[in-house]
Amino acid sequence: MKYTEKISSLYIRDNENTTPALIISTKEFPINYSIPISVYLFSLYFNKEYYMNTKIFNSENELLLNSDTPPFILKRDDISEDKLMDNTLYSSGFDLQTAQLNIFRSEDFRIEISLLSSGAVLDTITTYFMSKLSS
Repeated sequence: MKYTEKISSLYIRDNENTTPALIISTKEFPINYSIPISVYLFSLYFNKEYYMNTKIFNSENELLLNSDTPPFILKRDDISEDKLMDNTLYSSGFDLQTAQLNIFRSEDFRIEISLLSSGAVLDTITTYFMSKLSS
């Protein structure tokens, strides 16, 4: 079986650097926070339009955010050799920034990111984070 058009990994980054972050600490609530996310895509086709959808849910499973990235199409000449899988496929990482999320209390959250093309979901990946008061 050949795996194509997959999300290989996803992680939330700390605003200060590129290390993964699972906790958003704040001195007070509420806060408005735009979450930096790194997404790594595996075995995509050249010259095909893709986009990603981000959904964020709170601990009560309420949908707090639902947004799409602008569509993207990559050409063979736009990809460095280290990202080429063969003449038709490539893998690459993307950095996303969510829209402002209103966080009102210490809570757990779930993020789902889907890779889509022509309205069809090709793959979905999930990760989690929490907000808390810092001392």
